[in-house]
Amino acid sequence: MVYWVDVSHYPASVPTVTFQGDTVAFTATANDLSGSFAGTMAADHGTIAGRWTQGIGARSGFASQAMTMTRAAKGIAWVIPPPLGSDAKIIAANLDPTFEVTTVKPHDPKVMGGGWRWIGARRFEATMPVGALLGDIYGLQREQIIGAPDWVFKDVYDYAGVPDLPGWPTLDQRYSMERKMLQERFGLKVHTETREMSAVILTTAKGGSRMAPSVMVDPGVTFTMHPAPGNSGFVFTAQNSSMGDFKRALQNFVERPVVEKTELTGQFDFDLTFMPYDSMFGGRVHLPPAESGVTAPGLYTAMQEQLGLKLSPFKGQVEVLVIDHIDRPSPN
Repeated sequence: MVYWVDVSHYPASVPTVTFQGDTVAFTATANDLSGSFAGTMAADHGTIAGRWTQGIGARSGFASQAMTMTRAAKGIAWVIPPPLGSDAKIIAANLDPTFEVTTVKPHDPKVMGGGWRWIGARRFEATMPVGALLGDIYGLQREQIIGAPDWVFKDVYDYAGVPDLPGWPTLDQRYSMERKMLQERFGLKVHTETREMSAVILTTAKGGSRMAPSVMVDPGVTFTMHPAPGNSGFVFTAQNSSMGDFKRALQNFVERPVVEKTELTGQFDFDLTFMPYDSMFGGRVHLPPAESGVTAPGLYTAMQEQLGLKLSPFKGQVEVLVIDHIDRPSPN
């Protein structure tokens, strides 16, 4: 990981480091920080002097600058500080924050973009249909949302909210805040049931987990994906992810509901390099030509080899969300 400690709270993933002769090189990838480093290792192995070059679209005031990496003295741990101007205190788990201010408005189809994000601890933004937001909040696929009118999956809205308590909300608090927003603005009423359907089950593979414990310093979870080197697939990067969080992410990768049964606890950081199949992500991902001859393994194989996790077909009782009542949003 690479931390840009005075700008971003989230580290950038470094999938590969190359070391040839005395030259060290790597590329870091993240939403706010992306770029590459190349430098020369000193004879005493105490420093690596080189240059950092910003990637396209990275947030910064420079394109390239000198950077020297110095080996930390043995036994000294460097504490990663919170970002400037932020309150990194975690909201107590027994508190129930809500959005102090919310706006919901129909999305302008001329404006590109979608998805959701939390900007630090202080602002939630999303652009998506209500059904997609419900799928994220509850970790469900579309067929697990029962009784919703068609507009719930077709009409796209812009959402924004500001929490009423200072500090970082936990993931459960964030989902609770988003649920309360939908209850207030859309009159949402729901209940959960279980119904029998085809699914996939996520378990620990033979030999156990190969994932590293997380090094993140806040309660947020971050997922990013970018092309693998050499156009050989894609790298999915997870930071501070529980297995429940990863199960939610996998709902976007596979075409059937995912049931999590790994019995793994805690948070993990990992990179998963795989080649999507043609219909994954609705066919919107551009895959390298077959004649390129350089490909990463498929999702199921990659998870087993790289993470020590296994996906298997399953048919049985799966949780569903039943919509009892929903209206189009109330005015701001």
